[in-house]
Amino acid sequence: MAGMGMYVPGAGAGRKQIPLKKGYSLGHWIDKTNKEGDKLAGRRGRPEPISLEELAKHCSEDDMWMALQGKVYNVTPYVPYHPGGSAELMRAAGGDGTQLFHEIHPWINIERFLGKCYIGPLAHGSAGNSLLVPGQIRSSPLSRSAGASAPAKKMLRRPDLPGPAPRGVAGGGPASTGGVAKKTLQMPRKSSYQTQDNAVLVFYGLDFGAVGLFDSVSDRVVARADGSTVHVTIATTQGQYRVLMALSGSVRDEAIIEYNEAEGKLLVKLPKTEQSHWPTIGSFETEAYDAMTSSRGGGGCTLVAVHPLTHNTSVYSVLPPDSDGSWECQLGQHLQVRVPGGKDGGGSAVRSYTPIGSGGLLGKIQKESPPGVIQLLVKRYPDGIVSSHIAGLSLGDKLMCSKPLGAGGPPLDGLTSLGMVAAGTGITPMVPYVGEASRREIPVSLVFCNKSEKDILLKEELDLAEGIGFRTTHVLSAPTDEWKGTRGRVTADVLKSALAPPAPTTLVLICGPVSFCRQVDIMLRKLGHHTYVFS
Repeated sequence: MAGMGMYVPGAGAGRKQIPLKKGYSLGHWIDKTNKEGDKLAGRRGRPEPISLEELAKHCSEDDMWMALQGKVYNVTPYVPYHPGGSAELMRAAGGDGTQLFHEIHPWINIERFLGKCYIGPLAHGSAGNSLLVPGQIRSSPLSRSAGASAPAKKMLRRPDLPGPAPRGVAGGGPASTGGVAKKTLQMPRKSSYQTQDNAVLVFYGLDFGAVGLFDSVSDRVVARADGSTVHVTIATTQGQYRVLMALSGSVRDEAIIEYNEAEGKLLVKLPKTEQSHWPTIGSFETEAYDAMTSSRGGGGCTLVAVHPLTHNTSVYSVLPPDSDGSWECQLGQHLQVRVPGGKDGGGSAVRSYTPIGSGGLLGKIQKESPPGVIQLLVKRYPDGIVSSHIAGLSLGDKLMCSKPLGAGGPPLDGLTSLGMVAAGTGITPMVPYVGEASRREIPVSLVFCNKSEKDILLKEELDLAEGIGFRTTHVLSAPTDEWKGTRGRVTADVLKSALAPPAPTTLVLICGPVSFCRQVDIMLRKLGHHTYVFS
């Protein structure tokens, strides 16, 4: 997306302006929007929430939808007017282009140029502002039409657990490797109101910082409803907030998240079970907390062992400050790790890591580590503040960690087969599932995608586990000439041959880069599989 409505030389290194046909200038586009108005959206009636599944269907030049800042637009009529050409727009077609948009032209007013193309809000109930559905099992169209049902789990967040981890959020005040930095978090201004259709909670003055492509504001806001009880957790650069609402009526667990960046205003819309006007909206309590230092938070963990896996990845074993059982991690939960140094050189940076557990693939590593440790698989990135800090620690140093966060991943109850598709460090949340599946005697098939042989994590452990009940198919995009396994990218044919056939009692876990997960998820569901995508 070289420019939304205009092209500015130098905006986006390496991007070229594409000559436009006569009659397709910026002025012509504005005239078109004024003349045709809401007809450009291509849909009539009241805007309805757009699910990820629906959004992903519209990903071609002649049928292109795109999510920007939590809103879905029909970009199709704008394609010939785009100075960067259709190829740039295709980078976010059928997905969330918010970060890409702001990286290239943050000065552009989206509403001004695409307001008439607005279709509806991106449904938070299906994935917030992400292309994927973290924490939700999804059925394939084939299995739904056949009347099959996927294993399901109520993903209501426990009220005693802190909220979602802001991925890559810098902030949170000073931190040190050896102690706990105290910080007073100010409560955000808030209000509430209701309509016939929704109960609405409004927050003001929130700052979510920079967000990545397919990692938007709604990824940092989690709202879970159970009848008239609603839990909302918000992760911002200022801190984390938890809201407990006791509504006067019942709402559906399908919250819609809207955010106005210019005003810092966040709206959490909760659809009412039945259209009505309640006497009062109800009551709510708001708490500001620090996931590292609150009473239910964490503290300084001690680095007790380092186990190198590849040239840039190791397993770091840290010992929690207490052994009261509160650090025990459920399947699919994660920790927040805070280190000094935000983007401006001050403050702190936070990143989430999923502990890889004990047993299963980690028998050897576990035996060499003290009891009660937490193992974090960390890949060091040259520009990664958190990973570089961890890589520079010495044994005995402290690492600020939160206690386990999140509602956890899917249960294995009732499954007869478990599939896994991982790329790179996406193997991390799979590891504890291998151990749990082994204990339950559930066969596991893993498709593991990497660049080259040297990038394969836990290669020795995977080879040792190969056999009855566990099978790995390696896919390398740039292997050496000596490689005898599968080459190139993962395809539907590879998935079909490597995984067990789809069935109501099978599930495939997916983890890796967002674009990878999106493509794999689509292929698997077309094959008829139930899927679960880790965020």
